[in-house]
Amino acid sequence: MWHRRFVEYWVPFAVFAAAVILRKYFNNVTISNLKFALTHWQFKLGVLLIAIMLAATSIYNVNYVISIMKSTNNNEQIGAASEWLKNNSNAGDIVFNTQWDHFPQLFYYNHYNYYIVGMDPTFLYIRDKVLYNKWKVVTGEHPLEWESVESIHHIIAQDFKSNYLFIENTRNPMLLEYIYQNDQNQQYFRPTYESEDVTVLF
Repeated sequence: MWHRRFVEYWVPFAVFAAAVILRKYFNNVTISNLKFALTHWQFKLGVLLIAIMLAATSIYNVNYVISIMKSTNNNEQIGAASEWLKNNSNAGDIVFNTQWDHFPQLFYYNHYNYYIVGMDPTFLYIRDKVLYNKWKVVTGEHPLEWESVESIHHIIAQDFKSNYLFIENTRNPMLLEYIYQNDQNQQYFRPTYESEDVTVLF
């Protein structure tokens, strides 16, 4: 499974591993050796390369975070759809959310419904690997894995017992387009809430 939770542990373990690996070299460091290294061209080149790598990595990470923030809906946008669900669904209805990080906003504005994934999809994987894989099929944005709109509806309605499908348009555009193109008669999915950023299907 691909997720980003490893970053919370990477830094301390990387520092620990570096300390263990470099310990024997530091034990042999003396003042004279250090002065020689600071004036040697190889040391200067190494410092320059490390600085370039750190700068390039920092620029990439900053741009990546900015792109995520631009493509991610704010609380109000998701909250409007969540409040619509609260006012137009029955308490206890299950909402099939395609992105696990929608859960905090959805639950904040509407705790009358239940949601498929929240906090981390790992919990779903631990609970039921088969259901997790079916959730990934629906949400993975791989059209070749979708047998038909009927099969998608069966997974959502029968396997997950969900009443609504919650889609963030910019993060699952292929899924939304696939449903609209292949279910024009609305035999399986009927749009009940539509905005520029969020779609709720019944």
